[in-house]
Amino acid sequence: LLLVFHNPMNVQRLHCEHWSIALHSNVGFRNYLELVAKSIQDWVIKEEAIYQESKMAEEINRTKAELELKSAAAKITSPGKINAIK
Repeated sequence: LLLVFHNPMNVQRLHCEHWSIALHSNVGFRNYLELVAKSIQDWVIKEEAIYQESKMAEEINRTKAELELKSAAAKITSPGKINAIK
């Protein structure tokens, strides 16, 4: 793996050039990933399970909070409805 970094300078050799340049390289990450994929497969599966578990917990908490808000709003409005029916 060869990485080359260049510090751009202008004609006066001042470091005032901007780094808004795209990096074009042939690093070969896909080949590396194919080589390493089998050795990290268990770790990837474990991390994916942890991620999915946290997402489900967030969704459950959000749903519980929404239900609590709805039930609290219903409790506030229900006494008026009961009096109106009588």
